[in-house]
Amino acid sequence: MRTDPTVIEKEMEKLMNEQIFGFNTSKLDAIQQVKNVTAVVVRTYAPNVVPPQTGWIWVDTVGGKSYISTGTNAVSDWGLL
Repeated sequence: MRTDPTVIEKEMEKLMNEQIFGFNTSKLDAIQQVKNVTAVVVRTYAPNVVPPQTGWIWVDTVGGKSYISTGTNAVSDWGLL
């Protein structure tokens, strides 16, 4: 008996999402889950890149300062905490 490849792909996607996120979800839901992750970036310098999304935290270990991203348009979207 031959199974339609799209059925296999959908089942594999469900299984992968369950393993990664702990529950079954569609691809769009999985992407949304990843987009909602808050990251903490630890470097030896101040932020020098545009934040990929709001809510990220950047820790400058040498300067002893922490920043939070408040936008995604410019490097200046990093604000001191």
